[in-house]
Amino acid sequence: MVAILVVLAGLFHSYVEEQVLQALALKQRVDTELDMASTAASVHYMLATRRRTLAGLTVYQEDQNVPKDESVSTLTPVGNEIRLDGALYRGVGNAFFSIQDQAGLLAVNAESTQKLLAEVLKPEVGTQQAQELAAALADYIDENENRRFNGAELLQYENTGLPGPTNWYLRSEEELFNVLGWEALLEGDTRERWRELFTIAYANALNVNTAPAPLLRMRLRLTPGEVEELIAARNSHAFRTLDGVADAVGVINVWEENEFRFFPSDSFNVKIWCSACSYFIVQSLTMTQDGFYGPWQMDYNHLAENSGERQAFETAFSVEGSVF
Repeated sequence: MVAILVVLAGLFHSYVEEQVLQALALKQRVDTELDMASTAASVHYMLATRRRTLAGLTVYQEDQNVPKDESVSTLTPVGNEIRLDGALYRGVGNAFFSIQDQAGLLAVNAESTQKLLAEVLKPEVGTQQAQELAAALADYIDENENRRFNGAELLQYENTGLPGPTNWYLRSEEELFNVLGWEALLEGDTRERWRELFTIAYANALNVNTAPAPLLRMRLRLTPGEVEELIAARNSHAFRTLDGVADAVGVINVWEENEFRFFPSDSFNVKIWCSACSYFIVQSLTMTQDGFYGPWQMDYNHLAENSGERQAFETAFSVEGSVF
C-alpha cells in the first residue's frame, strides 16, 4: 500500500512540475508578445509625433519645438536621434527594433535604377541573370508593350502561369512574385535579405544618411573602405551636401545632386525582434493624415522566420541603446 502511495505521489509531482513549466513557458511567450506589441506601438507613435532631422528621429519632448534661433535649421540634428538606417535599438522589455527610411533603399519602381539594380543582383545570380531580372522588371512597370533587350513582355509570360505585365508601377512587394524570374530569387529567407535593399516606394534620389553599405558602394562608386569611412562619419554627424560626403571619404565630388537626398522620407520599414523568438515582425508604414488606424498607412504587416542567421545577426549587431 505504501509503495502504491509513493508511486502515485511521484506521478502527481511530475504532473504538477510539468504543468508549472508549461505555465511558465506560456507566461514568457505572452510577456514577449506584449513586449513586441508595445514596442511596435511606441515606434508608430514616435514616427507620428517626433520631429525628424538629417540624423534621424528625435526622442525627447523638448526637441520637438522648432529652434528659436533663426540661424539654426529645423533639419539640424539635436544629437539624440534614433537613426533611420536600420540600426538596432532596445525596445520594451526583451524586444528590439529597427527603422529603415525607404528613401535609403533602391526604388525598384523607378526605371532609371535598372542598371544599378542589375549591379546589386549580380553577386547573387551572375551577370546574365541579373540583367534579365532587371530588364523583366523594367518591362513589367513601363507603360508600353515593347520588349527591351533581355526583358519580358506578354509573349514571354505565356505558359508560365503568371498573369503577364501590368505595365504599371508595382502596388505591393508581393507583386514582385509576378515578375518573370523573380519568384525564384525571392524564395525562402533571401526575401527578407532583399527587403533590406529594395523598396516599391517611388524615389529616384537615394538618402545618403540612411542607405545601407551595398547601395552606397554601388551608387557612389566607392571602395568598401571608403564606405566604412562614410558610415562612420554620418553616424557622428549627418551629411548635408555631397561635398561633405566627398570630404569625409577623401574623394572628388563627381556625383549628380538630383540623384541624392539627405532628409528622411515619410515611408519606413520597421522590424521588431526578440532574442528568443522564432519570428520577427516586419512592417511598412507611410506617414499620412489619412490613415485608417492613425496618422499612418500600414502598407504591409507580417511575420518572418527568425532564422539562425538572423539570431546571429542580432547577437553580433551593435545595439544602440534603450529608447523607451
